[in-house]
Amino acid sequence: MDFHYQELSAQKMEEIIKQVSQKYLTREASLHIEEKGVSNFVTEADKAIEKGIKEELSRLYPWIQFLGEEGEDQNVDFSGAVWILDPIDGTANFIHDLRHSCLSLALAINKEVVFGIIYHYYTGECFYAKKGMGAYLNGSPIHVSSVKELKYSLASFGTSPYYKEEAEGICDNLKKVYLLCEDIRRFGSAALELSYVACGRIDLYLEKGLKPWDYAAAIILIQEAGGTITDYQGHPIDVSKPCDILAGNGVVEKKLLEAITL
Repeated sequence: MDFHYQELSAQKMEEIIKQVSQKYLTREASLHIEEKGVSNFVTEADKAIEKGIKEELSRLYPWIQFLGEEGEDQNVDFSGAVWILDPIDGTANFIHDLRHSCLSLALAINKEVVFGIIYHYYTGECFYAKKGMGAYLNGSPIHVSSVKELKYSLASFGTSPYYKEEAEGICDNLKKVYLLCEDIRRFGSAALELSYVACGRIDLYLEKGLKPWDYAAAIILIQEAGGTITDYQGHPIDVSKPCDILAGNGVVEKKLLEAITL
């Protein structure tokens, strides 16, 4: 199939997301909960939104594979084109009506993310980026922050609730980061927190053991906004695998790695 990612319309993707989510993102749906693991829950809305988005994408681009957090089709060939979807990033927030949850959708080709969109369900903020074409928030260009010193940086730290057996190491890292930075924030949605790095609201973000659907769309957002996103050793990310994620404005995350071992 003769297809290029530059043909993708962020506006069309946003329309699909709004159309599907308005139907299924309800308080009633948030009360139908299944427990997948430690502090890991799925609601009726997660499943319905993923199903709806998959159907729409399959209709428009039937040749592109699909990887969704809640789906059974987890064995995809990353040497080809793959949609990567988290229908509700911040499910715990959604269950508690905390109103800080989003949809995260990326397109990866041969393991390279070339398009990403993150839609905040409750504010209507839509972050998106295409390779080589910049990063945007509701149509306006965005850029990472200009903070140069860790002591002036606002860091967001994911607590990796699915890995509570590693709490000691995770909390030790939290203390290290807290002592070096201005302050710490925690919003409960990795995709949104990474979006905030891209638009300069947060200078630094890190979390252990994120899945591809948590971070994939943010890779292209942050890169196109002038920042960097790597693993805890500063290495490039393999989007086909879970990864420890460190993101920042291109300066403070490098200084963090020079100062401490995560």
